[in-house]
Amino acid sequence: LSIGPDGKIWTGFTRVDPETMQVDARLSYQDHVPSGASPYAGNSRIDSQGTAWMATNRGPGGVMSANPDTGDVNWFPVDGLSARRGRIDSEDRLWFAEYLNDKIFMFDTRTHEVQRWDVPEFSTPYTASAPDKNGYVYAPSNMSERLLRLDPETGDVIEYQMPTEFDSKK
Repeated sequence: LSIGPDGKIWTGFTRVDPETMQVDARLSYQDHVPSGASPYAGNSRIDSQGTAWMATNRGPGGVMSANPDTGDVNWFPVDGLSARRGRIDSEDRLWFAEYLNDKIFMFDTRTHEVQRWDVPEFSTPYTASAPDKNGYVYAPSNMSERLLRLDPETGDVIEYQMPTEFDSKK
């Protein structure tokens, strides 16, 4: 679920008005992305202007934006993207884990610039946080029982071994 700046609730590609509990927008991406691209509904995030952003987790890589109030839909190709769950920060930058690529991915929705940082091989990061107050981004590893901390300024990654079985989905 995501909450837009207007308080409306997004689940995947559907927006619900919490006051009326009625669906007031439903997006269809099929007409706007290359054949085979799959924007992952679990990756939908809402920026400060109320635009929904989704990233692909398979097929032709890319990021899609859709504004249900204006009808504007845009596709931004990103080679080899395998985004998995993430966050949007106060600067409207999308942060995702690249599960299949062992990377942390950032897409700036204002400039459309992409940055990627490598994490240790076979980490399969499951999600990524927005930067914390110190600028660090965290990603739990789905395979190594570790929490990864990225410093986007330097590219340094520190792995924290978890003391017990670690379910990265939680």
